[in-house]
Amino acid sequence: MPVTKTQTGKHPQKVLHLTTYQRLEEYLRAFAQGHFHLMILVGAGGLAKSRSVRAALGGKGCWIEGNATPFGMYAKLYKHRDEFIVIDDVDALYADRSGIRLLKCLCQTEEEKSVAWHSDARSLERQGIPREFTTKSRVIIICNDWKTLNKNVAALQDRGHVLVFQPSAAEVHSLAGKWFDDQEIYAWFAAELHRVREPSLRHYVRAKELKAAGMDWTEVL
Repeated sequence: MPVTKTQTGKHPQKVLHLTTYQRLEEYLRAFAQGHFHLMILVGAGGLAKSRSVRAALGGKGCWIEGNATPFGMYAKLYKHRDEFIVIDDVDALYADRSGIRLLKCLCQTEEEKSVAWHSDARSLERQGIPREFTTKSRVIIICNDWKTLNKNVAALQDRGHVLVFQPSAAEVHSLAGKWFDDQEIYAWFAAELHRVREPSLRHYVRAKELKAAGMDWTEVL
């Protein structure tokens, strides 16, 4: 898969473009086998990125998501040192200097990384967490829109593999067929794939909810 440079600002400058779930699973399996120190997975919402990562890791690993703070992340990294670390759509971490500093330490290419936190000493003591520790954790960052906010984020990108996942509507439809159980809605989507500009598995779920409510579910597109 060739490395591509983009100039739009929506994606990192150096990326690998993946368009099928098979190729995505190949990279995720390689990550789960410990071949990559850092992977950044970028893709629109509703493409089952998180679900695919969970499947590849077999339920293992530490997930950091939602409104996680850099300090909260440090505490979690210590408790789950040497485990796989999944940072799922937490924009605040790489928009914050402390978060970037922490991520840069965690995402070093060395086998064993040193991670430190030199403030909030009392909070660390109360939780029995040292100010510095080493870990062999491998990291995957999942996000919908990775923006190069500053040179620190650019440096983070250069430490790992950046994958931009952009499956076609037909590819997403094929995956939906493995679990979506309303054949009427599924067949309708199959006939309308040429109209789908931004494929998402969430379209199928929303259509089913509208249908159950007795509403016009064909408006989902």
